Amino acid sequence: MRNLTAAQMMNKIIDVRKMDHSKYDCFVCCILSHGDLGNVFGSDGETCKIIEMTSAFRTGHCKTLANKPKLFFLQACQGTRRAEQFVHNMETDDAPPTATENIPDDADFLLGYATAPGNVSYRSKTFGSWYITTLTQNLKKYHHTNHILDILTQVNSEVSKAIARESNGCYKQVPAPQYTLRKNLYFPKL
Repeated sequence: MRNLTAAQMMNKIIDVRKMDHSKYDCFVCCILSHGDLGNVFGSDGETCKIIEMTSAFRTGHCKTLANKPKLFFLQACQGTRRAEQFVHNMETDDAPPTATENIPDDADFLLGYATAPGNVSYRSKTFGSWYITTLTQNLKKYHHTNHILDILTQVNSEVSKAIARESNGCYKQVPAPQYTLRKNLYFPKL
């Protein structure tokens, strides 16, 4: 679907939520639009709240997706700030996630934001969105060997190396995946 208004996007989300997803292992939704913090814009310039779109697929609203990954890839700005480039040494914490026996309503979601909250996202006039281009390349290359979070970490690494050169300076972008996945997710076939 292309160029949907905000109301049409929400109506499509509701229609898809009502479908029987029992034959599928996961759900994937890709939205390429403009946006601001917590929202994407319809073709009419009206906003759709990302939380309302994703909430439609919570277990309480969509039983046939219970215990299944629900992935949302969102190519849209999340603000107007331009992330300037600078050099910084960073350490990582490799602590393992803690396990839980309860299954919360918000479990098993992944939201792949093109950029960190508050920031713009960039695209090449020739190759398109930095995020979507890099995501599709990495999914094609690693889908059968790496789980989705490793793929998204690679996407973050590659996108963060790009530089947007504008008349008022050089800027960077880093995607911002958020997830409540409880298992590794592989795509043996694409």
